[in-house]
Amino acid sequence: MQNIPFHIAFLLTQHACVIVPGLGAFVVSPVDKGERNRWGILSPPEFILKFDPGIKHNDGLLANSISNEKKCPVSEANQLIEKYVNFLFTTINEGGKAKIPWVGCLFKDDNESFFQPERTLSCNASNYGLSGFSMPSVNDLHQQPDTSVKKKKKKNQN
Repeated sequence: MQNIPFHIAFLLTQHACVIVPGLGAFVVSPVDKGERNRWGILSPPEFILKFDPGIKHNDGLLANSISNEKKCPVSEANQLIEKYVNFLFTTINEGGKAKIPWVGCLFKDDNESFFQPERTLSCNASNYGLSGFSMPSVNDLHQQPDTSVKKKKKKNQN
């Protein structure tokens, strides 16, 4: 179950809509141009993540992603999604916030459902006119120890 939020977040970088069967759809929508230019500053396109609880049918996108990663039948992936959705509903109905990492939180207030998107959302480079880019991982950012000093000391000792 813990991989399902990753699949949702990843698919949102590739698609404008990711449906979680039985729960709803996460939809990436562009922000109105007037909103982006209200201070006369040119800015890149902005997108907002919304949640639509009315779209619950299974389009197979999420299940296929999970099935490919786990190398399991789509029916098994659908069962994992169903368990995850039940977990989210249980959390929400008990008055808690159902946090979906990298996506946002679902919660109820006065029996009305709400969605709060994650502040740091994944991005799709094509939204900004770029063909693609890569970001180094944390491991890539760690400096490798400098062994040249040790080699020099050994040479001087000989």
